[in-house]
Amino acid sequence: MNDVGRYGFFTTFFASIFLSACMLSVANISHFPRRANDMDFDKYSTDLNRHKTGFWTFRTSYEYYIERQKAVEEKLLVSIIEKALREKSFVIDSSGIDSGCVIAVRGLRALEYGAVTGVYYKMSGVKLQIYIKTEITQDFSGGPANNLAKKIGVMIEDELNKLL
Repeated sequence: MNDVGRYGFFTTFFASIFLSACMLSVANISHFPRRANDMDFDKYSTDLNRHKTGFWTFRTSYEYYIERQKAVEEKLLVSIIEKALREKSFVIDSSGIDSGCVIAVRGLRALEYGAVTGVYYKMSGVKLQIYIKTEITQDFSGGPANNLAKKIGVMIEDELNKLL
């Protein structure tokens, strides 16, 4: 194999690996349910009772769950969720009391091509459950560990604590 053929092979090989790696981790709004009814809040509640605080779920580091015994007005909760997302530079794609969720997107940032976050909530009596899921499309370096779902969740918790 001559030098040109060898370099062409390696260039093609690494380009195909790079492109396939990028395609596996593309954040897409279609990956997110449009209604909170599609979420298994009971499962997350069971996991939470083992940890006693908001936690990252064990499947990925891009999920966060909160449970509180203090209910808030639903319009206020949606406003708090939207504010937390906007503070992290997200643009609200869909939001509605009927759906029990807020879905937001954000574009290009350092080490990140884009992200989608869904915040799902369920209110029953005085019990409030919030599940946050984020998908991030990163560049090939992968970037630093960043649990964006947890950061948004902590912001929501802080605002809810101010209401007490």
